[in-house]
Amino acid sequence: MNKILYFVDKCPQINPAKLNVWKFILIFSFFSQTINAQICTQTPILSEVAINNSCAGTTVNLNDIITSSLPTNAQLLWYDNIAHTGIPIDGTASPEGTYYAFYYDEINDCHGPASQPIVVSILTAPSAPIVSTNTLYICYGFAYHNLVSLVSSTTPSGYNLEWQFGGTTVPNPGAVIQVGTYSAQYVSNTGGCNSAVSDVEIVNAPYPTISTTSVTINCSIGTADLTGIITPSTISGFESQWFPSPSTSNPPPISDITNVAGGNYEAFYYNASIGCYSIAPAPILTIDYNNEIVDAPVLSENLIYSCYGFTEHNLPQHVSSATPTGYFLQFYQNGILVTLPQEAPLDPKVYQVQYTSQFSPSCQSSTTVDLEVALAPYPSISTNVVNICSPLTTADLTDIISTPPAGFNAEWYLNDTGAAISEITAVGEGVYHAYYWSAPLNCYSISPAPMLKVELIAVASSPTGDCTRIGMTNDAEISLLAATVANANYAWSGPNGFTSIEQNPIIPYSTPDQNGLYTLEVTVGTCSDINDVNIDCLTALPIDLISFDAKQINEKNIITWKTANMKGFDSFQLEKSNEGLAFEYVNTIKINENKTETQYFSVVDKFPKIGNNYYRLKMTNNDGTFSYSKIISVNFEKGAIYFYARNPVESNSIELKTNISIPSFSLKSINGQEAPISFQKNDENTFLINSKNLPNGIYFLIIENGGDKKILKLLMK
Repeated sequence: MNKILYFVDKCPQINPAKLNVWKFILIFSFFSQTINAQICTQTPILSEVAINNSCAGTTVNLNDIITSSLPTNAQLLWYDNIAHTGIPIDGTASPEGTYYAFYYDEINDCHGPASQPIVVSILTAPSAPIVSTNTLYICYGFAYHNLVSLVSSTTPSGYNLEWQFGGTTVPNPGAVIQVGTYSAQYVSNTGGCNSAVSDVEIVNAPYPTISTTSVTINCSIGTADLTGIITPSTISGFESQWFPSPSTSNPPPISDITNVAGGNYEAFYYNASIGCYSIAPAPILTIDYNNEIVDAPVLSENLIYSCYGFTEHNLPQHVSSATPTGYFLQFYQNGILVTLPQEAPLDPKVYQVQYTSQFSPSCQSSTTVDLEVALAPYPSISTNVVNICSPLTTADLTDIISTPPAGFNAEWYLNDTGAAISEITAVGEGVYHAYYWSAPLNCYSISPAPMLKVELIAVASSPTGDCTRIGMTNDAEISLLAATVANANYAWSGPNGFTSIEQNPIIPYSTPDQNGLYTLEVTVGTCSDINDVNIDCLTALPIDLISFDAKQINEKNIITWKTANMKGFDSFQLEKSNEGLAFEYVNTIKINENKTETQYFSVVDKFPKIGNNYYRLKMTNNDGTFSYSKIISVNFEKGAIYFYARNPVESNSIELKTNISIPSFSLKSINGQEAPISFQKNDENTFLINSKNLPNGIYFLIIENGGDKKILKLLMK
């Protein structure tokens, strides 16, 4: 340096003023070279000899571990070899490897000594968990979300899948219900690097709003269009849907929202891909009707009849007005809707008829009209029997049936069938049925119709009379007799103001003023016959009947009488009756001479009937005139059995007479064997027992009645 300054001073060509400048430059340059020469001797000092990326990225910044100051005009260079050969490494982003730090003097082109080797390790972390969606919705009817099920990637070995919420580990990620952001991460259980996180956000399903809460529609139209009421109609994968409110039993959504009937409806958003509805309570829309009023139905008639042969009524046929568009024609009975008005029953009712909207029961006609169902008018008749009195053969039915109401005619039918009787002024015997008939309505009154019996009546009074002597005097008892006529009324009139309505009246102890003409009128219905009979009881019988008695002795009735003064007398005839009306012959006693003294007579009734037995005497004169005695009776006691049979039996049958009306028979042989028999009843007291096939021999005929039993020994020949 000194040598250079000497030559400068001695150089004559240099201006002295400039000489000092050159001296300064030379001196500064000298000192600078001396300082730079010191860079090549300095070594970088490291804070550590090993470093990793701390699980962040794939490189490290080596410059961060240099603790010594960078010399002036020096550069910090990194090499992957101690000889600093090759291209320097970017120290701010160094991959895994071993590196050396150098200070480099560019002026002198020299490197300082190498630092300690630094080992770079790059720690790797697994990829973040893969989730199927980053958004979950809290939906109507959901209980919770299972976050674990969202992860589709496999957890790496040595790692655990963890979910965090707000910096805190979620204890049960399989059942999460809280709204918020959840982070999924693979966490090393060996101290390694944790994965990045995958976020899943749980939010409430989008909630619809509606532009109005009520819609009013016309009753005849009946539906509303809900399009555009939910705003917006779609959002974030959700579409709008309407349901009836309240929604119960998971009903389907309204399929056609352009045609919705009145009622309440709930609005929802629905995501079909995840099956998610917005959370209730949903907005509710009410569809009301404007309750327009239509005219009441017009009936062709207000009264219809249930007629003979009808099975049902078709009520709508009696409404003449047209049903308004959008309405039903409805029939009510006592407030109850008639479900099948085309098959209404026939019994009397009053129906209320009205128009009702097909869409709303509150929309009805202005009022109801009544349609009455009544039984067809029913005739009455003034009598149930008309008599045709012989010799007439026809009857007139005019005015027997009641006057029919307007629109109906009265008609008669024979035996309830066939055509109506065309000529009712001359009908024959038979049963006739009365009806009302309306030709315009094709309607007969309902059966059973009133019935009229037309009878042909032949009435013959044919009165007769008898005189019966009383005791030993010539006093007489008059017996008036009339033939029996079915359903007849009898009216007798005669001398001395006599009247009677009995069929066979008796006038006891008649006097002479009661002899004469007796008139009998026999009436059946409206038919009658009148005839007379002359009674003359003045003729004295040539006999005095002093006494007349009967009594039971053992198994017979004994009838006795006593007389006096029998002159011109012919005979006694004993007659018997079971009821005291119709008498039958028993026995005759002829008288061949006149006797003035007292005479005694008796007859045995071998076959009395159990109970009352009636007897009388017919007393006949020689000239054929006769008179009857008084009627006497005897009560034949029950249980006293009497019977008689011819013995020995020489025919094919046993003729048995007994006083028992319904006896019990049996026939046994002498050795006790019962013989088969059959019998028939000939009259009140006679039975024929068949014995045709019985061998000859001795038999015992046994007859029983209640607790009584009689045995008769018979010989069969």
